[in-house]
Amino acid sequence: MLKLNKKVIIDDLKHNLIIFLAIVLFFYLLDFFVGSTCPFRFVTGLPCPGCGLTRSFLLVARGRLAEATRMHAFWIPITIWVIVGLFNRYMVADKTVRTKVNKVLQIVAIVMAVLMLVYFAYRMITIFPNEEPMLDDHLWFGHFHR
Repeated sequence: MLKLNKKVIIDDLKHNLIIFLAIVLFFYLLDFFVGSTCPFRFVTGLPCPGCGLTRSFLLVARGRLAEATRMHAFWIPITIWVIVGLFNRYMVADKTVRTKVNKVLQIVAIVMAVLMLVYFAYRMITIFPNEEPMLDDHLWFGHFHR
C-alpha cells in the first residue's frame, strides 16, 4: 500500500537538516575562498568523476536535456535512483518491500559508481583537457597558477 509517510519526512528533516546545512556551508565557503567546490579538483587540478554533474542538473532544470547529457550523462540514472529511493522511503508502507528495494538501490549505487569511473576514464581519454567539463584548471596542490 502506498501512502505518504509524513512522520518519516519530519523525522528525517529533524535529524538531517543541520548536517545538510553544514555541507552546503562547507561548499559555499570552499567556493568563496578557493574558487572551487570540488576538493579533488582543487588539490589535483584535474576533474573528478562527478565533474559536470551540478552543471548538468542546472541544465536539466532549464529544460536543456541534450546539453545536460553532454555535460554529464549520469544525471539520468542518478535522477532515477533518487526518485526511486525517495518514493521507497516516503511512500512504501510495507517494511519488507522497503528493505528489498533498499538492497537493490545499494547494489545499483555500487554499479553506478563503477560505471562512473569507467565514464570518467573515457572522458579523460577523449575530451580532457580542452572541453567542458573536463578542463585542466592548473590547480596543482591547491595553488592557482593562472
